[in-house]
Amino acid sequence: MKNVCLSGGAQGADTYWGDLAFEKGHEVIHFSFNGHKTSANYNTIYRLSEEELLVADPFLEKANLKLKRFLPKHKPHIINLLRRNYYQIAETYSVYAISTIKDGMVQGGTAWATQMYLDRKPYTVRCYVFDQDKNAWFMWNKENKNWHEILIPPCPTGIWTGIGTRDLNDLGKKAIQDVMNNTNNLYPIQKKLPNINDIIYIPSYENSTWGKRNGGWATVCAIQKVNNECHYLTTLEHTGYYQMNWENELAPVQKNLSDKFQTVRAHLGF
Repeated sequence: MKNVCLSGGAQGADTYWGDLAFEKGHEVIHFSFNGHKTSANYNTIYRLSEEELLVADPFLEKANLKLKRFLPKHKPHIINLLRRNYYQIAETYSVYAISTIKDGMVQGGTAWATQMYLDRKPYTVRCYVFDQDKNAWFMWNKENKNWHEILIPPCPTGIWTGIGTRDLNDLGKKAIQDVMNNTNNLYPIQKKLPNINDIIYIPSYENSTWGKRNGGWATVCAIQKVNNECHYLTTLEHTGYYQMNWENELAPVQKNLSDKFQTVRAHLGF
């Protein structure tokens, strides 16, 4: 699958995501419109027509039910900035944003894109926000409807969105660099190693040792550490399936388990 970064061409996080994605060999598309000034590479810009911009209005109105802001339709340039946000997330697989989170809400103009993505209700939500004030990554918990702190998201693949504040600082730049250089492509790296009865998030994924697996929030029901590795068995809350996972220090990666777990794997049908 081709990797494609979708963004909005604004100075700051948008163009920084796009530049690093391009360096990594990703295709980059910055959505823009007539009269919108952007410093993005000309070859990456897609200018939306008036008809295309108007398509976004129902999605902005739905997002505003949650955001409770004001849609400035009497100000064409500003409303078109918001409208272009819809195209950043309409077909995306995952969203990576640099902003701040206050009282459980993403701040600034970035909130429109993240909320429209969450309103899409994709089967597996992959929405990651780096809070520059807290110097921390957060991911959206679809079941509990809140933001859950993690160490770092997986490196983006497929069609993904890289957006955020114009006021990108050094912490935000480093966060983007860390994500784009991250070799962990399956899991967001959790804040800490799990304990029994911890609730942890396990995303779904298609390619692993055992093939396609469903994901979700899970309860750790058994755990054993071997040679600084943490093997744990979880019950996925929304499916009832079992899944064996592995963590090495702070980096979860799916791998073949040691012989000590062959019996457990056989019992669970792995």
